[in-house]
Amino acid sequence: MPLQPVDLRTTSGDAAAQVSAAGAALREGRLVLVGTETVAGIAASAASRPALERLWQLKGPEKRAPLAWHLPTRQALLKLWWPQSLIQHRLITRLAPGPVTFRLPLDPDDLDTIRLSYNLVPRTVEDGNHLLIRVPAGSAAQRVIAAAATPVVISAVSTETRSAMTVDEAIEILGTRPGVEHISAAIHDGPGSGRPSTLISLDADGGYTVQRTGALEERYIQKMINRTVLFVCTGNTCRSPMAEAIARHLVEAGPTPGLVTTVKSAGAYAGPGAPATPEAVRAVEAMNIRMHAHASTPLTRELIHEADVIYGLTRAHVDAILSIDPDALDKVHLLDPDGRDVPDPIGSPQAVYNSTAAAILPLVQRRLTELNQVIKKKKKKKKTRR
Repeated sequence: MPLQPVDLRTTSGDAAAQVSAAGAALREGRLVLVGTETVAGIAASAASRPALERLWQLKGPEKRAPLAWHLPTRQALLKLWWPQSLIQHRLITRLAPGPVTFRLPLDPDDLDTIRLSYNLVPRTVEDGNHLLIRVPAGSAAQRVIAAAATPVVISAVSTETRSAMTVDEAIEILGTRPGVEHISAAIHDGPGSGRPSTLISLDADGGYTVQRTGALEERYIQKMINRTVLFVCTGNTCRSPMAEAIARHLVEAGPTPGLVTTVKSAGAYAGPGAPATPEAVRAVEAMNIRMHAHASTPLTRELIHEADVIYGLTRAHVDAILSIDPDALDKVHLLDPDGRDVPDPIGSPQAVYNSTAAAILPLVQRRLTELNQVIKKKKKKKKTRR
């Protein structure tokens, strides 16, 4: 009986049953056609030799090579492998789920542990030194992978000139090839881009290399790594411009290789175009920090959306930010990690501005240090290889 593709966008009550059946098929060593955000591919259990042999029968034995282990979530990736640097951490958190395959360095002992823990067929998702991982963004792929409850690989269906964008196209390409009878289901949630995932190699020293461009170009990847820090006060003429100037000075003095940090400030109740107060300018200059030409900026939803992290100078500013965009909760913080407000010096003598700037400096230092840290996982004691 010909395969009948299941479109999860239009399938109503039995969608969960269809996904569950596809997961069961994978556990039993059968194959499933799955649409992803890149291409349509053949899914198989990486823990089943018979399933992998069926996959290679369809693909052709000459194409046998390690495949990407497809995981349902970013958290599942981080459970397997922890980034060695801030850059790598941002690559994973900004690009997964998404059309990216990560090539991860692992020593033989760690690979052995993963292989045994997940019952992986050797050299299926690794080459002895590196593990291939992908976290697809498409709902169909994520749901099927989660339902399988077994390690899943997905290999693109393609010809010499093109890759299948849809499962219908994949069915057409596969035609009557030997082994097609082992495909039990075809599930998707719309066409893919037709371009393969971009391959990024994460290096043991904390760096990265784009080894193959695909759905994502290298310039887009660099843009996604970069970050924006936003400071918010009331009128954007005193406290937040001082915090911005201090943060920019610290970033320029100690840049993180490969990472561009943009620093901005805004006012929760600001009008546009007002300069920083002369007292604020003199206060940071007294610390040998230059305040760039400043014009006050009203806080908007767009500014909140563009920022990776936002610091309010007081709790009232934090509340004002969240009143504009409640969804920003996870990235909005009080500047002082200890929970104290930074009082407004407006109208005060120069000495108060100086003490305010002096109080802001260590708070900004602490926050930037936090941003530049990647929490190291506690290493387990390795067993001696026998």
